[in-house]
Amino acid sequence: MSERAKTLEQYLSDHYNDDLEDIRSIEQTLAAIAETYIATFDHTNKCWPYEITSASHTSHGKKSHGTSAMILSAIGKVIGESSLRNGATTESIPRLPKGLQEIFEAGLNGLIEQLQSAKKCVSGTFGDNDVLTISHVAELAHALRPSGHKAAAENTLSQHVSSAVDRISKLVIQDPATDAFTVALRENAEVQWSPRNAFLALRVLRAHADLQGAGTFRSERFRAFFEAHLHQQLSFSAIPDSRFDPAELASCLEGLLICAQEAVDTVLFGRGLSVLRANQETSAYWRPNRPFADRPTGEIILPLSVEGANSLLRATEILDGTKLHGTFAGEAIPMFRRFWRWLRARKVEFDALGARCVGWHSEHINAPGTIHLWDTSQVIEFLVAFRALLQRHIARETLVLSGVKVDEAKQGNWSELATKYEPLSVNTLIKSPQVFERVRAHFVDPWLKHSPDRNYSMLVYGPPGTGKTSLAKSIAQALSFRLVTITVSDFLGAGGALVEARAKAIFQMLEAQSNCIIFFDEIDAFLLDRDSSHYRDQDTLFQFLTPGMLTKINDLRERERAIFIVATNYENRIDPAIKRTGRIDKRYLLLPPDLHKRCAIIKDFRKDFNDEALLRMGKAAVYLSYKDIKVAVGKDTAEDEVVERLKTSPRSSGYDVYLKRLRSETTFPYLEFLAAAEMAKEADLLNELKSAIDGLAEKDKVAWTDAVQQSSTFKQRLEELGLN
Repeated sequence: MSERAKTLEQYLSDHYNDDLEDIRSIEQTLAAIAETYIATFDHTNKCWPYEITSASHTSHGKKSHGTSAMILSAIGKVIGESSLRNGATTESIPRLPKGLQEIFEAGLNGLIEQLQSAKKCVSGTFGDNDVLTISHVAELAHALRPSGHKAAAENTLSQHVSSAVDRISKLVIQDPATDAFTVALRENAEVQWSPRNAFLALRVLRAHADLQGAGTFRSERFRAFFEAHLHQQLSFSAIPDSRFDPAELASCLEGLLICAQEAVDTVLFGRGLSVLRANQETSAYWRPNRPFADRPTGEIILPLSVEGANSLLRATEILDGTKLHGTFAGEAIPMFRRFWRWLRARKVEFDALGARCVGWHSEHINAPGTIHLWDTSQVIEFLVAFRALLQRHIARETLVLSGVKVDEAKQGNWSELATKYEPLSVNTLIKSPQVFERVRAHFVDPWLKHSPDRNYSMLVYGPPGTGKTSLAKSIAQALSFRLVTITVSDFLGAGGALVEARAKAIFQMLEAQSNCIIFFDEIDAFLLDRDSSHYRDQDTLFQFLTPGMLTKINDLRERERAIFIVATNYENRIDPAIKRTGRIDKRYLLLPPDLHKRCAIIKDFRKDFNDEALLRMGKAAVYLSYKDIKVAVGKDTAEDEVVERLKTSPRSSGYDVYLKRLRSETTFPYLEFLAAAEMAKEADLLNELKSAIDGLAEKDKVAWTDAVQQSSTFKQRLEELGLN
């Protein structure tokens, strides 16, 4: 295993390219397999066969509900219609052939019709309502659930498999006096099942989890079974020529994580990975050797090696979760990469059915001109999950090495957060709707509902201290997303000479992130209007970076993997190219709290004041932020002292701040000034504002007159306030 990178730039120049190459190779393979499933789909019977051969002009072989469910679940992951085991939807695969979505729909409808007709799960290999077929159909029903795909289809699938699952689950869970696994498996006469096989136990457990939810039951039988078999396999691994089976070990790790995650600590999981890594030295594909079923004729049926690899992938995913540190992905990736090389060496390709068919057949037979479509579906499961693991690893590794500020995901209620931080109590101030209500409609709800009409970027502006950071944190909490904060210092950390390379590395890191909030905190220096004096007067280093920064933000928006927020105190100074539709989806002005909201804030801190006192304090607190008010109010301070504190607290906003900027702005911030003027009116300060305008220096008066004349709407609103 190569040495781990120590810097972001080192990783991007070395390991990153290996990870990307694997992702590209996987995507090309998935696109080729998709062509095979399109060519082999039986439109008459709305299903796929078990296998095709190089000599075939038509697809043939047995047909079963299990095969259809396995293939549909795999295709669903490829096209993004179904989910990985943790419920996270898979990222779309590029360059997929046309027609894949159509056969997915047709195959799904065909399976539903067959289940409705048969009233049971049918398998030509294992018999009716067997464990494997039930578990694969259950998995398909579960996989469709998070995507919201056709509720009717989901309900039908669940309805027709739930009775069969219940029959087995009652034996496994509710009858402690019976050897439940043996009884459930021996009911089927087509094959003789092995009752103490972890692969079969895992299929039963996953069927329960898929249809009932992993948290709806806790079975000590399952836990005891997987714990005993896990430690048995770990013991066997230390004995040469023993009964050690890597597929059993992987099944036990996944099963125990599903039914009792607390039973698998990092030491135990790390030991399991070490054993499997050592086993790859003699068997790159973790060769299963313990049958899960046999026939009276002596034929044995073994799990596929890819099914063991899939269990290990899912187990790694469960244990790592959304953690940023202390994960196992980096340790496991070289093992999965070696397995993927073994898979590629076994790939079968031939021309049949008018297409180039690509797939795999069971490693337990020698059939170079055969593709088993059910086996190939399990390879798809591996490729999709390995690709997702690589993408998460890239995102995690680059984020950690970048050294930027990261707030881990926390849960929060949007309504409560909006009530606390929304600055406008009503929608009358500057005739603008409440900011948090608009953010809910534009971002929070669409992302929670996985809407295709989601927005991905926003510009938040307004005076300092008005809650831009709080808004970003609120969105992150409402969506349970990680918050990544980017500041100017993150780009300058490597020194002026390397700042462009650093900026490129930072944005490569950001483009790798998904399901997170990226908060650009006052990076105005990189985004200034190139026609303004502010741009011309700044350091040449920032001038040099600005054009590239515009392109990088555009590329980040096009990725559509995360929400990014550009926060600034000076919206009118930002280059128009940044604010262009397609780069910034929405813009929001954040203001200090209005009078009603200021009174409400003070009341939260001091319930001992009456309404008259609160109104007096609310007027005195004009232009102050939530935090400023909290500091000034105190706990036991008398009313007059609180009013005085509020009046004399330093302010970073107010009409006087904008009047001082008259000659320095290319475009006057009309909306912000009007808000400040309306707040002055609320606080009975309108006469003071009139005096401030009348007392402007001569050059400032000229600038004021120009600003008024350039906007008829601004002029009209000033007249309504009696200021012009």
